[in-house]
Amino acid sequence: MMPLLENRCYVIAEFGSSHLGDKQAALDSIQAAGRAGADAWKGQLFRLADILIDPSQGDPRTEMPPEWIPDLAAMSREMRIDFLCTPFAPWAVEALNPYVQMWKIGSFEHARQDIWDAVKATGKPIIASCGRGEPETNHWKYPTHSLYCVSKYPALDSDIYLPNFGEGDSGGFSDHTISTVLPALAVARGARIIEKHFRLDETPTDSPDYPHSLNPSQLAEMIANIRLAETVCRRQPPATQELAVFPNRREA
Repeated sequence: MMPLLENRCYVIAEFGSSHLGDKQAALDSIQAAGRAGADAWKGQLFRLADILIDPSQGDPRTEMPPEWIPDLAAMSREMRIDFLCTPFAPWAVEALNPYVQMWKIGSFEHARQDIWDAVKATGKPIIASCGRGEPETNHWKYPTHSLYCVSKYPALDSDIYLPNFGEGDSGGFSDHTISTVLPALAVARGARIIEKHFRLDETPTDSPDYPHSLNPSQLAEMIANIRLAETVCRRQPPATQELAVFPNRREA
């Protein structure tokens, strides 16, 4: 099952297509995610024909070569964070299966029967963003960790209406704003998983993920805010509270 802990949120640092065809950038981003305190790094594996009606309108640099996968997984192990990668077609599931312990399905793929069948056949846990479909419908009858998501890139803070994620729930928030605070608010409302896009400082501004991605220092700030929310909102209260003594202060 997912490595969900009682008082700790699982933070996924999503690098997406910000590598723009540069393998070293992808490797550097795993190191940046680890230093920021993320629990997992995530990429995306697709060919443009898997995600676009007209592939000629896409940027070929956004495709991640499958040959990178072993080295990206090895770097993740070195940084002691999980390696995740969203598959956008059954062939990608086959390529990734030896290297991932769980799956993430994006919101635009909520109705892709072929992808759901491929990932379910592996028997591994599934996380799915529900920005384009509701957990009560489609494929969410299979045990799935659903993430609240607004499918805008970037989303504005005012677009977000965080639900009450509930005690013991295993859902969470896939956040496309550039806020470092909203994920902590989601954790305060019970979210167990946070997914956030990030980039490197040197990521080119023409990356399609650039507008909704945090830089490494912002990612670290966001994760620090999440850990603070856990400390003050999710831990068990102390059995007793010792009061400070103020000798010259009247109370009655």
